[in-house]
Amino acid sequence: MAEVEIVVGVSARPWADRLHRFCEDHGGARVRARVIDERGALAQEAQVVVVDDTASYLTGRLVDRLHARGTAVVVVVDAAHVAEVGEWVNRLGVDAVVPDDEPADRLVATVASVAVPAAPSLPVDPGPIGERGRLVAVAGVSGGVGATEVSVALAHAATGPAVLVDLDLSSPSIAQRLRLPLHPNLRSAVDAHRSGAGLDGHLHDAGVAVLAGPAGSGEWSGLDADDVVALLEDLAIGRTVVVNLPAGPPRPHPHGAVTVADVARPALRAADVAVAVTLPSPIGVSRVAEWLAAADGLTDRLHLVVNRTPPSVFRRQEARLELERAFELPVWFLPDDATVDRAGWAGEVVRRGAFRRATRRLAEVVAA
Repeated sequence: MAEVEIVVGVSARPWADRLHRFCEDHGGARVRARVIDERGALAQEAQVVVVDDTASYLTGRLVDRLHARGTAVVVVVDAAHVAEVGEWVNRLGVDAVVPDDEPADRLVATVASVAVPAAPSLPVDPGPIGERGRLVAVAGVSGGVGATEVSVALAHAATGPAVLVDLDLSSPSIAQRLRLPLHPNLRSAVDAHRSGAGLDGHLHDAGVAVLAGPAGSGEWSGLDADDVVALLEDLAIGRTVVVNLPAGPPRPHPHGAVTVADVARPALRAADVAVAVTLPSPIGVSRVAEWLAAADGLTDRLHLVVNRTPPSVFRRQEARLELERAFELPVWFLPDDATVDRAGWAGEVVRRGAFRRATRRLAEVVAA
C-alpha cells in the first residue's frame, strides 16, 4: 500500500519531530513539508495535514479549504487538556484529535485512517446563517472613466444593507473620495477574516459600510485571491456588496509576474453581476472590446455602462445601436452631470440630479 502523503505543522512540542523521525525510519507516511502558516499548508498536495492546536492559522476556514481539496486534518492537542481543547477543535470540523503524548506509530495509524475517503458529513459549525445578497463587481475598461463614482452610487442606491469594497489595488480611491481613514482597510480585514475574527471594526461608515482599499502597493502584494473572494462572500450574507475593481482588462501578466489582475479577476468571476464602465467615444468602444476579450465568459451577467454621456438624444441613440450591435450586451447611459464633480470636491455622495436618478435605475437591476 502506498504511503500516506502528509504535511506537518511546525510545533514547539516534541510530537512533530517525533512523528517526522518515525516516518523517516519506519514509513507508514511520508512528510512532504513542514509548514508555519496557512499559505504553506495549502501550497502542498497532501492527503492529510497534521497541525498543533496552538497554531495561529488553525481556523474553520482553513479546515474547510483543505476539505474542499480532499485533504483531511488531524490536530494534536495538549494531553493534559484534551477534553476542553478537543471540544473547541472538533467544532472546526477536523477529522481527528489526538493527544501530544500519543506514540508515533499510533499517530501514524490515525493519520492513515482519516486519509481513506469517507462519506461527506455536515460540518458542526455551518458559519453565518442568512440569505446571500448580491455581489456586484464594477470595473472601468480603462482608467479615468468614472468607475469609482459608479461604484459609490450603486452601493448607496442598493435596497437594504450594503457594503462598498475598494478592490482597486493599483489605485484605491474610495476612502479619499468619501474622506475616510486609510486604516483599517482590505489588508487588515483579510487578516482578521482568515483568523476568524469579526469584521465590524474594519468597516467605515459613509451612509453604507465601506471597506477601504490597501493604503499602498506593498499591502496588496501579499493578498491571496481565495482569501479575498471568501471575505466578499461572507460580507454578502444578508447584504449587497459592490466591489470596485482595478481599471483595465483583467489579464494576468504575460511573463508570470503577479499583478492586481491575479487578485481582482477571481472576484470578478465570483460576482453575480458585472458592470463595465466606459466613455462615449471611439476609443471607449475599442477599450470595451479589449476588456471583454480578457474577461471572457461573463457576457451572461455583464452590463455595459457608458458614463458622462452628452445630452444629445441623437448621439446617445447612435452609441446605443453601435454598442448593442457590437457586443450584444445591455447598455446603460449615465449623463455628464455637474453635480458629480461638486460632490467629489465636497467628499459627499451625489444625492440629486440626473446622474443620481440614472444610477438608481441601474441599481434596481444590478443591485436589487
